[in-house]
Amino acid sequence: MIKLYLGCGHSRKEGYLGVDVRSLSEVDIVRDILRGLPFSDGVVEAIYSENFLEHLPQAECIWCMNEMHRVLRSGGEAQHLVPVAGSTNFWQDPTHLSHWVPETFTYFQLGHPRNAYYGGLILPWQVESVEILEPNKVMDVWLRKP
Repeated sequence: MIKLYLGCGHSRKEGYLGVDVRSLSEVDIVRDILRGLPFSDGVVEAIYSENFLEHLPQAECIWCMNEMHRVLRSGGEAQHLVPVAGSTNFWQDPTHLSHWVPETFTYFQLGHPRNAYYGGLILPWQVESVEILEPNKVMDVWLRKP
């Protein structure tokens, strides 16, 4: 059973393989997600990220979400902790490249009408929950691959 912690940096999560673009002691797999994840389709059980999604280039967000979708097994879960765009937590870091608000995740929702508008390019997720954690305005987002 494979579980991934994307953008783990100096952190570890019990039972998860740490994936990061930097070679650090806590990193098991040095990989830039923009080059794809080194796994076959549907072999990952779970994905976790904390302060990761906002560091993706805006133009690559859909591709990266689709790549996570590709490696997850059917029924697999993804949890992302990401700052709410427009909050101090979002603006304070000059390395943040993409913006996310609760409504952003509806674009990835199974059956969302915008997906047809975008030619079906967005692979569908089941959005389990999006909760804003105070006081830092961080979203705790749970997604499931149908």
